[in-house]
Amino acid sequence: MKKPMTVETESPVLDTLNEDINEQYLFHGTKSANIPSICAMGPDFRIARKGMFGRAIYLTESATKADQYADEMDSRRTEDLQILIYRVLLGNAYHCEEQQVFKRPPCVCGEKICRDHHETFDSVICDTRKLFREFLLFTADQCYPEYIVTYDRIDQFQARAVPQLPVTSLCLRAADHSLFMEEAYKDDVYRNCSLPRGRTIIINNINFHYHEKRVGSEMDCKALVELMEQMSYTVIVHNDLTAQGIFDVMETESQQATGLVIPSSSSF
Repeated sequence: MKKPMTVETESPVLDTLNEDINEQYLFHGTKSANIPSICAMGPDFRIARKGMFGRAIYLTESATKADQYADEMDSRRTEDLQILIYRVLLGNAYHCEEQQVFKRPPCVCGEKICRDHHETFDSVICDTRKLFREFLLFTADQCYPEYIVTYDRIDQFQARAVPQLPVTSLCLRAADHSLFMEEAYKDDVYRNCSLPRGRTIIINNINFHYHEKRVGSEMDCKALVELMEQMSYTVIVHNDLTAQGIFDVMETESQQATGLVIPSSSSF
């Protein structure tokens, strides 16, 4: 496989894409130690852990999403991180709007297993109304790691001095001449650029003495946990707390500068 390009630039270097075959540039986040083998042999999802939608090559249109996988969640770094930019052939993509597990793209009729047709979609785009969409490929022939992006994470105070850039723009920071990528922020949006973002405490009461069990509360809680973890929060769940227990948790967390308490909708 041809090695990805190495470049330091203040202007975008991405090539023109072929819209007729739905060619796209997408990000992929992985540990830096994995990047040399990916560049040498291509991605191999057979040896990757199973993702939310099955075992596949996962890509994203958001650098923020890819950044979450650039290092370990419990030992975040701030300098010399790396993510990949893939040139991707999505072709005829299947759009998924609910949680499913795929082993391959479904048949063109929409069924995951079908014996009446002889053509499947080329890729899967999962949009389950969460923070980020997921782009799934099931063959390495449809993607090529064209760029390695080396960057630094910056906090919300440093971000104010950063030029406002589109997510796919690359630039050279004059302070230390390191390549980084940053999404544009608006002044009227609260900026939380620290990693981890903070603590999320979910209070999920399922069983009550004088009411029936709140069926489905576990799924609501699981969805909340997944969403907050995608946003790089540390999540702690408390189940079936008494009124005093809820008060005690909120009292304790109010002492934490990074605390965020979210009562589950099934708690009340």
